[in-house]
Amino acid sequence: MLHKVSDLIAVMLHKVSDLIAVMLHKVSDLIAVMLHKVSDLIAVMLHKVSDLIAVMLHKVSDLIAVMLHKVSDLIAVMLHKVSDLIAVMLHKVSDLIAVMLHKVSDLIAVMLHKVSDLIAVMLHKVSDLIAVMLHKVSDLIAVMLHKVSDLIAVMLHKVSDLIAVMLHKVSDLIAVMLHKVSDLIAVMLHKVSDLIAVMLHKVSDLIAVMLHKAPAAFGLVTFLLHDGFDRPRIRRHLLIFSASAPIACIFTYVGLSVSQGSLGKLHNFQTTGIAMLFSAGTFLYVATVHVLPEVTTRHTKQTNADNTVVIHEQKGFRPIDLVAIVSGSVIPVLLSFGHKH
Repeated sequence: MLHKVSDLIAVMLHKVSDLIAVMLHKVSDLIAVMLHKVSDLIAVMLHKVSDLIAVMLHKVSDLIAVMLHKVSDLIAVMLHKVSDLIAVMLHKVSDLIAVMLHKVSDLIAVMLHKVSDLIAVMLHKVSDLIAVMLHKVSDLIAVMLHKVSDLIAVMLHKVSDLIAVMLHKVSDLIAVMLHKVSDLIAVMLHKVSDLIAVMLHKVSDLIAVMLHKAPAAFGLVTFLLHDGFDRPRIRRHLLIFSASAPIACIFTYVGLSVSQGSLGKLHNFQTTGIAMLFSAGTFLYVATVHVLPEVTTRHTKQTNADNTVVIHEQKGFRPIDLVAIVSGSVIPVLLSFGHKH
């Protein structure tokens, strides 16, 4: 009976499954038809909405285009007016700045010229003072080194004598050797002190010469800048000026040695006097031909209302020029007292 019942249940389940399959097939067909109808309806609605939106966007774009065209025309007119106004203002400002810069450049040129003259005079005086101080310091160091060398020699001599007495009972040979060594050290220290004194004296002379050349180089560069030279050209002129002194020194030494016939004859007052006279003559030539015309002649520019430039020339010494000339002549004389340089 269980076998019959199982068969009956299997048949019933098969029938039920077939019935459910048929029902699901019908339901799926019905759902497919409904979805197709809904999709068609949605497609029609979306097409209508898209057409409506397209019409609205076209109307809005036309309205925006008209508004932007009006705004662009208005902005163009305003920018044209503003540009004209700015052009007029910039022209006025540029004219004012040009006049101010011209005035400032003239004032700066005059100030730089005056400052350069003052600095050149001050550097020359400072170089003379430093040369005197270095000469005095070198002499003082030479004297101190000489005194120290003598003191060390005396001390070493006393120490050698003391050591000789103490070691006399041990070895007379050691005492004699120490005595000779002390004498040798004393002689060497004396020679070294003399050599150091000579070297310091030569170095002080070299520094004095270099300090004398500094104001001349400063004045040359200042005059070249005042005349409108560019910096590369000023460097070339400064290089030629710097090389002229050592080259002229070498040629002068060789020429005098050949003319005198012996280098030993160069160390006399006649040769030194001729060289100093030649140097003083060139200095006076530069001072009277190039410097004094620059000092006594002054040019001032005046700009009229119609932008025409009038140049006024003034000649003659001013009080500050006379003070500078007199001071430059008197101070070296005062510094030369007690100084053989």
